[in-house]
Amino acid sequence: PEDIARINAKMSGKWVGEPKETLAQAMVRRVKELAAKLGAKVRIVTSADELPKTPGSRQRRMKGMYDTRTGEVTIVIGNHENLADVENTVLHEAVGHRAFACCLTPRRSSTTPWTSCTACRAGKSRSG
Repeated sequence: PEDIARINAKMSGKWVGEPKETLAQAMVRRVKELAAKLGAKVRIVTSADELPKTPGSRQRRMKGMYDTRTGEVTIVIGNHENLADVENTVLHEAVGHRAFACCLTPRRSSTTPWTSCTACRAGKSRSG
């Protein structure tokens, strides 16, 4: 995968030789890369208007959500500032909420090791 400096240079027009990629395109590509690595089911939307209505005004600013019923992570591309922001959201939703739901639901056997869960392995390797 490309490093952040190269991606930022391409998007700012300072990279020579390759077509300029929009920030939204780069964020969508990065979300898909991370989802594949984490084994997460991810839905990408461009704005919060594409989501089912929820009570309150938080939805307009929502960057991502984890649906405990379907196991799906939803990422709202339009509410992110940059690649680091969208990466943080994917990790927060897919590793944080998903691992929490995966590991602490009553359906899981208490004898099942954390290594059997993709989200748990990803979180464990990041934390040390």
